[in-house]
Amino acid sequence: FIVFFFENYSVGSHEIDVPGVPRHVQADSVSDESVALSWHAPDDDGGSYITNYIIEKLDPDTGKWVKAATSRSPRCTVENLIPNKQYQFRVLAENVFGYGEPSEPTKTVQTSDSDENRRRRLGKDDDSRRRNKDLPKLDNYDRCFWDIWDKGRQPQRATLKHGSIYDYYDILEEIGRGAFGVVHRCIERATGKTYAVKFIPTLSPADKATVRREMEVMMDLNHCKLLHLHDAFEDDVEMAMVTEFIAGGELFDRIADPNYKMTEAEAIKYMRQICQGLQHMHENHIVHLDLK
Repeated sequence: FIVFFFENYSVGSHEIDVPGVPRHVQADSVSDESVALSWHAPDDDGGSYITNYIIEKLDPDTGKWVKAATSRSPRCTVENLIPNKQYQFRVLAENVFGYGEPSEPTKTVQTSDSDENRRRRLGKDDDSRRRNKDLPKLDNYDRCFWDIWDKGRQPQRATLKHGSIYDYYDILEEIGRGAFGVVHRCIERATGKTYAVKFIPTLSPADKATVRREMEVMMDLNHCKLLHLHDAFEDDVEMAMVTEFIAGGELFDRIADPNYKMTEAEAIKYMRQICQGLQHMHENHIVHLDLK
């Protein structure tokens, strides 16, 4: 038997090897427990498709690089981080031949202090924010709902305010959480009406620009089949979007309920409403791109 040992070989003039170094790794956004990263693929893929990226974090307490996440695309949100702590990140590319060298580390980023922000949102530092005592229980949100389009009413266009949202609204319990923010129920002090407010961490100018663009799109849309933006706020570390409060849960949850049988008439009703909202968007030269 003849056994050939080799580290790499050539086909024509292209060397087959592990990938090169990922480029321009940066932190796009930072929250209390996560950091969103993006980077550019290596100039050299080693002659084989890049199958994976490995994201490592540097723990300042130990000085060691440890695996934090993997991704098949040049972006990733590293989760389960410790609030109010500094981190650095680097990325390695992988193909069928193995791992390449790690990228240059990112600049040091610090996660935000979630406890302080949560106390602030829930109003625990000011009892007047919870002065409304006769509030519906969590399982009775139908009492909170009111139709902002009732009797032909036309809601006012929202404007972006740079003051504190807590001067205008009592911020109540958390009712939802997603990858980019947290949603609370709130009550407008001037009217006593119930709304929903989404808080989005915006620690960089790029974060703020992205959220402002979303706000501008919602401000330009005014239709009873689209979620209405009632108010908008910006401060140093977060932005807030106040929208109409919709009770009743998600349509998907209702459809997926094994005890619920949708009729053809109901399906027509829901599809008609979706199409009406989309038509208004298209008339304003806006495409949804995430219907599901």
